[in-house]
Amino acid sequence: MYKRQVYIATTHNFHYENILLCLSKKIPVLCEKPMVCTKKEAEAVFAEAKKQNTFVMEGMWARFLPQVVQAKKWLEEGRIGHVELATSTVAFRAEYDPESRLFNPVLAGGAVWDVGVYALELITFLMGEQPLEVQPMITCTPSGVDRAASINLRFSDSLACAQTTCMASTRNGIALNGTEGSIWIPDALHDKEALFYNRKGELAEHFIADFENGFVWEVEEAIRCVREGKLESPVIPWSDTIACAGIFDTVLGV
Repeated sequence: MYKRQVYIATTHNFHYENILLCLSKKIPVLCEKPMVCTKKEAEAVFAEAKKQNTFVMEGMWARFLPQVVQAKKWLEEGRIGHVELATSTVAFRAEYDPESRLFNPVLAGGAVWDVGVYALELITFLMGEQPLEVQPMITCTPSGVDRAASINLRFSDSLACAQTTCMASTRNGIALNGTEGSIWIPDALHDKEALFYNRKGELAEHFIADFENGFVWEVEEAIRCVREGKLESPVIPWSDTIACAGIFDTVLGV
């Protein structure tokens, strides 16, 4: 049994080296999102984790939230039929300061790495697959980091759009629109609701969760996986982190 486990919450630019340091000591890691900034770094991290036979997981805590889990259950039950179009918006407004963590390129600032990762990893989790095609558009700050992004995603038989910004208040949420109905998760990171509408647009089911700390489930998952001798979590598998990092590469041109 491991005597130590590490939770990494440094700025994004340090995640890669921090993870590798822990792995060199065979210390299991739960690392804040985004785990790394590029696909190359993601592949290197997981190759090292496999070599060291040590658990690593990206801290995509929002995948465990009850309202997100409920929405995924509705999808898997076929409640809204085939998903034709989905949108995922996660954004907020911050005061521009080129020296701050959010806007400093040296600290891996920018909207996509900071909160766009939620929009991407929640939509791919709910859709149950990774996009086959990515078409991004971004705007940048004077300091050179992205301040807003709209990312079109083509899945095997569905379309989606992930949007993010750190310069404007938006109506955050995830909409999944299918042939037999739709699902709306308002502000998935902060609210505790999921709403199911039938094909007539009538509210058919309203799920409201009751919890105080949304980080509990990802911690429990990491502990469970380590205790069971797993190297990765089935909820946030290495392949998903690698795929999201690949989208970063496409969107940000890194």
